Amino acid sequence: MTRSPRFKITPIANGDLIQFLHPGEPNGVVNDELIDHVDSLDPGNLHLDFASVERLGSVGIAKLVRLYKMVRAKHHNLYIFNVKPEVFEVLEVTKLNTLIGVSQSG
Repeated sequence: MTRSPRFKITPIANGDLIQFLHPGEPNGVVNDELIDHVDSLDPGNLHLDFASVERLGSVGIAKLVRLYKMVRAKHHNLYIFNVKPEVFEVLEVTKLNTLIGVSQSG
């Protein structure tokens, strides 16, 4: 059985753009495949398009923190954009917006 891809990777000028392909929470998207991609990311930053992310719970937050630590260990930055107001509020309450570049627009 073939699994449909959960995200699309597009190389951009200063890193890679990750677009989540299915609406919902990024729990299943920040998986081994994305972690492997971050391991091979050099040079460049990681830009996550959150346009399809509708909510962010504790598991999603934990996975974002893990991703952030991996990207920073490679001396790169993690950016999140197209963040919905409900998700932005979670990022503010958890103070993740002070570590990760977060934008509500593209």
